[in-house]
Amino acid sequence: MAAKCVLKLYVTGQTANSQRALRNLQDFLNNELKGVYELEVIDVLKHPQLAEDDKILATPTLAKILPAPVRKIIGDLSDKELGGEMRRLLSVLKQRGSMHKKELTEYEIGPKGLNILGPFEGVENLMSGSARRVEIRFNEEEAEREFIKESTRGMI
Repeated sequence: MAAKCVLKLYVTGQTANSQRALRNLQDFLNNELKGVYELEVIDVLKHPQLAEDDKILATPTLAKILPAPVRKIIGDLSDKELGGEMRRLLSVLKQRGSMHKKELTEYEIGPKGLNILGPFEGVENLMSGSARRVEIRFNEEEAEREFIKESTRGMI
């Protein structure tokens, strides 16, 4: 028997983003987890202390509590269409004291669970709903400067 998945969805009132996140999550849970989950929806306007205690920085945020480790996904959990294909993307805001990548990351859900595919590159305006492809230019010197800048942030 599969272990029960314990989730918390943090929303801000009845906003369009909050409703979309709840609807997308319920669709996913009904199709993928088929009842083997426990979901608590927390309105941060009514319960701000719960959001503060769990270090919620933005809404909507989905927190997977169990099975461990705790993981958080920020956004409305929408799939995005690009080039005639539906793509699943996530973006993670920085948690205090942690290094992170700022780009959108593509993922898929397969028979063995969540599979992180890597950075979603070559597209702009994706989250606004008017995505378009752009040329990727790689500049090794610029990439090295950016890496050093990110690695030393907060040290000086």
